[in-house]
Amino acid sequence: SRKILFFSARNRDDNYPFLVKYFENKIEILPIGLDPRSIEEAENFDQRALRQELGIHPDSVNVAVLGQLYRPKGQHFAIKALARLVNEHPRLQLYVVGDHVIEEYRSYKKELEELVEELGLSNRVHFTGWRMDALRIVKLMDIVVHPSLSEGFGRAVLESMALGKPVVASAVGGLREAIVSGQNGFLVDPGDVEAIAACWRKLLTDEALRESLGRNARQTVFSDYLIDDKVKRLESIWKSMAQEHRI
Repeated sequence: SRKILFFSARNRDDNYPFLVKYFENKIEILPIGLDPRSIEEAENFDQRALRQELGIHPDSVNVAVLGQLYRPKGQHFAIKALARLVNEHPRLQLYVVGDHVIEEYRSYKKELEELVEELGLSNRVHFTGWRMDALRIVKLMDIVVHPSLSEGFGRAVLESMALGKPVVASAVGGLREAIVSGQNGFLVDPGDVEAIAACWRKLLTDEALRESLGRNARQTVFSDYLIDDKVKRLESIWKSMAQEHRI
């Protein structure tokens, strides 16, 4: 190859140190980007039917965790953190958005359901299954928790940030570039249930903090992670490579 593009410097350095060492002159960073039209659509839909379908009450504090149901996504950490908070916050509800998708991960889904039952959270945790309207669901949430053990970047987090939601996310992948903890979200060590609960608690008890982090999160995405300038950058890279080839 004549050019190697990474969407995250952290992902590059974490996983490919030898590649960087030997092919430094070929490597560039091209961050991922969101289509603002998908965000606009999620912001402007009629919410009433979806609220009724999923039982999402505006007088509750609604939290989502998004992603395929398999162990590296860490949904069990979010459920365990919830158990530490429900007695303090009787209006707290958690929506697990996603499904196991392939048969290999069905046992993890069952494990999550059993964990909810064991912790007495059946009236607090809602499994939505696979959804094509996940962004619309995020729009109805107050907080997003992303307890993944590993990510290339973490697109669901960027989408949540673009919708102005404060996020508690694991410090993995490119999320360490997008989130400045305490300014536009919170980062925690992967698998640290106590840290997830502590950051979650801060957001639950401070509505002004939720609003400010969400506002800053949205600004981050619209400043740094929209698709149009990334397409122009890729076009420029290809054009440069074509000119070098002709020479």
